[in-house]
Amino acid sequence: VPVVIEPVSVAKADRLAPLLSPERAILAVTPNVAELAALVGADVPDTAEAVADASAALHRLGVRHVWTRRGPLPSVLSTMGAPIVTVDPPAVPVVDVTGGGDAMTAGFAHCLLRGETAQDAARFGQMLGALTVTTPDTVLADLSDRTVRQALAGRR
Repeated sequence: VPVVIEPVSVAKADRLAPLLSPERAILAVTPNVAELAALVGADVPDTAEAVADASAALHRLGVRHVWTRRGPLPSVLSTMGAPIVTVDPPAVPVVDVTGGGDAMTAGFAHCLLRGETAQDAARFGQMLGALTVTTPDTVLADLSDRTVRQALAGRR
């Protein structure tokens, strides 16, 4: 069963860290930088290079994809055996950030499970998160695969 983990908080990432091991292959983990630091048990400066180094530690523990959110900065996607990719967040008017991170993870998992590349999945997730924070609702009212793909194509 493919497992995608969204740590949700530093406290929960601390509790999750001891459970990561090469014997428990994880498809993906989607932390922010503070949660990533908790998962690896070390300080992680908010730079793409430091995030990439910390992600490598999670790859050694059996995590295939580490997609680290960095707020308004480009997210960092590290896939085992592939070059690091940064994904720029779309410029959108932020109304409420509630649900944005969850939407990003859901979009990422949606695309991975459809067999899309991790990079395409991250772009889709980034757009879904961006669309979600433009509304006062925690879930986009017209949420659909088509809505996100139209936004990615610049047609929304």
